[in-house]
Amino acid sequence: FGKGIVGHVALSQQNVNIEDAYQDSRFNKEIDYRTGYHTTSLMCQSITNVGGDVIGVAECINKLADSPDSPAEHFSKADEAVFQKYLTFCGIGIQNAQLLEISLNINHLKLYFH
Repeated sequence: FGKGIVGHVALSQQNVNIEDAYQDSRFNKEIDYRTGYHTTSLMCQSITNVGGDVIGVAECINKLADSPDSPAEHFSKADEAVFQKYLTFCGIGIQNAQLLEISLNINHLKLYFH
């Protein structure tokens, strides 16, 4: 938590949309250096549970141009809105998986002690 854009979003729950990642001091260039990839634009948002607690963070990088002849683009407000709607369902799915795991563990303990 707290390191890079993802860490910032995890702590603050603020959506981040950056046109040039290397111009943002929060951007952690270490991953690009290790992978040989070059991040330009990025969009990052938190995934929350029903109670509003952060249970994950998702990031989209390097929005593609509409056509091969067009210059690369940055993520729009419309992209942010669609991404947020998608992440709402991700949060529900993650929370359901966590609840199932808890339920299975409780049932396992019941069997163990009977």
